[in-house]
Amino acid sequence: MLVALSLVVLMGFAAVAIDYGLGINERRQDQSAADLGVMGGGIDYALGESEIANGVLEYVWRNLPSATSASWEVDTAYRDAFRSCTDPDAASYGFNFQPVSEPNNTSTGGVWDGTGDGSGQLPCVSLSGLGFVRVRVPDQLVDAPFSGVLGFGSLTTHADAVAQIAPIGEGGILPFGLPFGTASGEMICLSDSSGGNSRPPCDGPTAGNFGTLKGRQFGNPLIGTAQNCTGSPLGDTLAINIAVGLDHFVTEAPDTSASNEVRDMCFNFGVNTLNTDTGFPNNGAEEGLVGPLPAAAPAGAVPRLLDSTNTVSLFGVNIDNTPLWAFIDPSLEGGFGGSGTDVPEVCDPDTFDNSSGYVPTAGWPYAVAGDWDNDGNADVLESWEHMQFCLQEYQTATPPPPQSGWEVLFLESMGDETRFAYTPQFFETNLGTGNSWLHVERFVAVWLQGTYWKRGMSWSEFHPGEGCDTSGGGTCTSSFDMKQLTAFTLPDMALPTELRGNPSPFSGGINPFTVLIYD
Repeated sequence: MLVALSLVVLMGFAAVAIDYGLGINERRQDQSAADLGVMGGGIDYALGESEIANGVLEYVWRNLPSATSASWEVDTAYRDAFRSCTDPDAASYGFNFQPVSEPNNTSTGGVWDGTGDGSGQLPCVSLSGLGFVRVRVPDQLVDAPFSGVLGFGSLTTHADAVAQIAPIGEGGILPFGLPFGTASGEMICLSDSSGGNSRPPCDGPTAGNFGTLKGRQFGNPLIGTAQNCTGSPLGDTLAINIAVGLDHFVTEAPDTSASNEVRDMCFNFGVNTLNTDTGFPNNGAEEGLVGPLPAAAPAGAVPRLLDSTNTVSLFGVNIDNTPLWAFIDPSLEGGFGGSGTDVPEVCDPDTFDNSSGYVPTAGWPYAVAGDWDNDGNADVLESWEHMQFCLQEYQTATPPPPQSGWEVLFLESMGDETRFAYTPQFFETNLGTGNSWLHVERFVAVWLQGTYWKRGMSWSEFHPGEGCDTSGGGTCTSSFDMKQLTAFTLPDMALPTELRGNPSPFSGGINPFTVLIYD
C-alpha cells in the first residue's frame, strides 16, 4: 500500500512538472505577445487612439497561441476577453494610464463594442500623456491534462508590458518654436529680448512673443518633474523645460483645424498644439541654459549649457565649449586634403582647423576670400560663419542630398550632446502675439549656438569653439546677463539615420522619438 501511495504521489509530482512546463511556455508566449503589442501600439502612438488600439490588438493576437480565427478583427472570443479584462496594476506606475476606446467597425466588418461607434473601452490597453503605452494580455487558460489526478485540469496565465515613447539623444524637445518656412542650414534666432537689445539674427519680439513656449509639466517620475498644469510662473517653468526638455510626448498636428487640436494641457495624450509665452519670462531662458535653476527643478537637473565636460569659464559660469564642426565625420573629404567629393569642399573637416593651411580661393565664395558671411571681412576657419556656409552649401545642392551624392555629414555621437535637440515647427507663419495656440507641423533638429550677453546697450557674444567677442563694448564677466540664444537648423539628410528616426508616421522626415520597452 505504501509503495502504491508513493507511486501516486510521484506521478502527481511528474504531472505537475509537465503541466507547469506547459504553463511556463504559455506565459512566455503571453509575454512576447504583450511586448510586441505594446511596441506596436507605441509605434502608432502619433497616429491617434484608434490606430494605437488597432496596433496593439493585432500584434497581441498574432502572438497568442489561443488565436484561431481568420483575424483579430472577427475573433469574438478575443474581443470578449479584452472587453472583460481588468488591469489593477496600471495605477501602480504613477503614469496616469487611461483606457483607450474600442475600435470602430473594422476593415473586415467586425464590430467590437456592439454599436460600431467605438464608444466602449479596452481597460487592458491604456495610454499616458507622458508617452507610455501599457498592455495587459487577458487571462489565458492552459489545459493541464496530467494534473487531473490532483483535482485541477487547467492553469491561468497572463502578461503585461509598458512601452515608453522616449526622446532620441540627450536634448529632447525644447520649448522654442519655429514658424512655418524657417530655412534649413541657417543660424536662426531661438529666443531674444526687446528690440533695443537684440543682435542679428534676432531682431526683437514678433508682436510681443520672444520665441519661447509655455510648456506645461505633466509630472514625469522618470525625469523627476513635478506636475504643473498651469505653466506658472512662466520664468521657472521655461527654465525647467529648457534644462530637461518637455517632460511629455508631443506629436504633429494633421492641420490647423480646432477639431483636431490636442492642446498642451495636463493628462492629454498626443499633444499637437502648443502655447506661446507672453512677453519675456524674466530670466527663464538664462536660468535654463546656465542657471541657477529654480527650486522646483528636478533633483540633479543641470542647466543645459553647463552639462558638459568641455567647458570654458565665461560670464561667471563654466559654459559648454563644443562647436558643431567637432561632429563632422572625420572620414569625409570634400576636396581639400584628399581626392574625395563626398561633401562640399567647405565641409571637409580639415577646413575647420585653423592650422590646416587651408586657404579659400581668392574671390570665392565672396569678394573677400574666406568671408563666409559676406560682410566684407575674412573669417577664421574655426567660426560659426564657416559652419553656416557649409550647411548652406550642403542644403542647397541640386538635386538636394542624398540625390546630389553628398554623404551624411555628422556623427551619431552629436546626439549625446545637450546642444543638440529638437524644436517644433508650426503650420503658422509667425508665433503670434503671445499666448497663442500653434499647431505642430514637423520637428527640426537644431544645434544651440550663440549666446549674447548684455547690460544696457553693451553686449558680448559667445560661440562655442571661438571664445568671447567683446566688440560690442561688453565684457566676459558675470556682470552681464544672457539675453539671446541662436541655433543652427540642421538639414535632415545631414543627420545620421539614428538621429532622424523612422520618418513614419512623421510627415516631415524627422521623428525625434524612439519606442522602448519600459522595465
